[in-house]
Amino acid sequence: MSAVLIVDDNVPVLELLEKVLALADYDVVRACDGRQALDTFRRESIDAVITDISMPGMGGVELLRAIRQASPSVPVIAMSGDFDAYAAVAAGFDAFICKPFKIGAILDIVADALKKRRKVLIVDDISEMRDIVRHVVEQFGFQAVEAGDGAEALEILEKEGADLVVSDCSMPLVDGRDLLVEVKARFPDLRVVVVSANFKAEDVETLKPFGFLSKPYRLNDLRQIILKAMS
Repeated sequence: MSAVLIVDDNVPVLELLEKVLALADYDVVRACDGRQALDTFRRESIDAVITDISMPGMGGVELLRAIRQASPSVPVIAMSGDFDAYAAVAAGFDAFICKPFKIGAILDIVADALKKRRKVLIVDDISEMRDIVRHVVEQFGFQAVEAGDGAEALEILEKEGADLVVSDCSMPLVDGRDLLVEVKARFPDLRVVVVSANFKAEDVETLKPFGFLSKPYRLNDLRQIILKAMS
């Protein structure tokens, strides 16, 4: 379930938005101003933000800039009755909702914004290791998808695609090395980062076209290699 943070100093608008989004199976988080929204965003896992532009204190544009610094890939949707779509896009918002809004239009805009989020496929047979990578991926606002082995990963890539694969090397069924061969043949433009505690000398040459990270690693190293691969 995707979590949507809605921000407006008008409580009736917040209540209406919350009802609409909750009925569409979104997990809704509310904030009455930009400062409260930013605190909530930093504390919770948020997939998309809908914010009014004109609010006392921190307004929508200032909130957008702060969110972009924290998680550049989380879609932020502007909402206003006296702003226009061109100005919203020029300011850096991903989409614009005009007040008074139509319920169907809101659901379409949110769904479209979430679809455009870039996706990272995390492949590891150890769930705790996937959790670590997923936490970093979601911190940057990317969508995280998980697979327990290379065979499952290839199935996901065929059905859904991805922008980046972060894969362990040693796994049952199709392991990381076999997965790399298949990815290179079937998805030549797909970026891959390989993580392993057992790199061999011959692996270094094989992995040159990809990013690779040795276990155990520092979280900051993982963050940097993911950001570099997605830039």
